[in-house]
Amino acid sequence: MSAVKHFRSYHGRAELTFEELDKKSLERFKEYLLEETLTTSKLKLTKNTAS
Repeated sequence: MSAVKHFRSYHGRAELTFEELDKKSLERFKEYLLEETLTTSKLKLTKNTAS
């Protein structure tokens, strides 16, 4: 799954502007990637993948 698909799944909207992004929201997205997302092999993402 691409980063865009993960991000859409995370924030739940099809559209998002750059004005709506800030450091805190991107850090929360990184935590989401590390804690909640799985690869196609059903494994958690590595820290390098999420960074």
